[in-house]
Amino acid sequence: MMHPAGGAAPDLTPRTLRRLLSPPRLRRLLRFGVGGLLVGCMAVAFAEAADGAQSLFAWITDGRLWLAPILGALGFGISALAAQRLFPAAPGSGIPQCIAAMRRPLELVPSQLNARTGIGKIALCLFGLACGASIGREGPTVQVGAVILASLTANATPARLRRVITAGGAAGLAGAFNTPLAGIVFALEELAAGFDIRNRMAVLAAIFLSSAVAIAVLGDYTYFGRHPLDFTVVAIPVFLLVAVLAGILGGLFGRCVLALTRLLPRLFARFGRWSVLAAAASCGLLAGLIGLAAGGATFGTGYEPTRLALEGGHALAWWFFPAKFAATALASSAGIPGGLFAPSLSVGAGFGAIFAPLVGPDLVPSLMLVGMAAYLTGVTHSPVTALVLLAEMTGESRGLAILIPSVGLAWLGSRLVLRHGLYHLLAERILARAGWNPSATT
Repeated sequence: MMHPAGGAAPDLTPRTLRRLLSPPRLRRLLRFGVGGLLVGCMAVAFAEAADGAQSLFAWITDGRLWLAPILGALGFGISALAAQRLFPAAPGSGIPQCIAAMRRPLELVPSQLNARTGIGKIALCLFGLACGASIGREGPTVQVGAVILASLTANATPARLRRVITAGGAAGLAGAFNTPLAGIVFALEELAAGFDIRNRMAVLAAIFLSSAVAIAVLGDYTYFGRHPLDFTVVAIPVFLLVAVLAGILGGLFGRCVLALTRLLPRLFARFGRWSVLAAAASCGLLAGLIGLAAGGATFGTGYEPTRLALEGGHALAWWFFPAKFAATALASSAGIPGGLFAPSLSVGAGFGAIFAPLVGPDLVPSLMLVGMAAYLTGVTHSPVTALVLLAEMTGESRGLAILIPSVGLAWLGSRLVLRHGLYHLLAERILARAGWNPSATT
């Protein structure tokens, strides 16, 4: 039977309905739905706690910003040492751990996505923010989301574990940013790339229910507020120039992190079993000094200065981009738990703001948004995720005409200096340390 539009009609025979509504399928849908609700609750609580941690840092350093380098050295050192000794799968963003577990689920889910790691990830990420680290909560939310779904799964098979990692990680991103569509795209482009993920309805249920919790608790908000992404024909070359350069710089950031994470262990090897503490404390000290020189602008996620600049209340100075870039690179290389999404968006906004003199003041927020999408693309090599994320976070769809070519050019520019996205390259290291061929899957 043909559908009136010319396609095949949906197969809704009693046999098909019985299969779709079979107890195993309904149990799976229920499990993923409950998991999505739990991930959403975790994402909202984590977001509120992260704001509180940053407020604590601001209170401690209010009028005493000179304390920041001391807090940075102590905080980075303690966090990295605790992660090494107690939570070995907690350092870094958390997304590379999920990608690595997708490759070898039976072997790596128990070590990379266990409940202990999830607890340590949240606690140490909050501790890092309370010490001024330039980190975000979104990557950790992805990892903890995958932990929650994995903990609800019994009789694990590789296919089943890949499904729960995809659902939990994507639900985590959707709940963290209140961006369900970006969660779906992230699942397809970043986590599940190269894998056939079946039972997509269960995966979608987890993503949408996680977002529903965020909306129910925090309201139907957009992460950076609603900002029109306007552009003129005359300004298009400037927008595209920013996109290409931001993409290249995102790739260079990835190379910096990869180089630093190789260099630091060798540089501090003389400290023996305390080398991790010494390396992280040095990174924290330098990050604190950068923040001190920047008047505190580089501490934390970067959300506040970016939001204020987008709203036109406070322009980002030219030095914000290099200072935030360096502070984020140090935090990402120190071995402390913390994500890259929010700081990368902030760095991209700072880079776009540098080109403000080349466009009218009304176009500066739009230039910053293009810089954010392009720089994030350069770091992750996930242009569609960056595109949808920015569109959802700003409530802006009219600007897709300039965002689409921007993320495409950023991806091409980044590939000139970084062969794959940073998350995938870090995942390859996790696989190599575990003794697995990074290109092999099970």
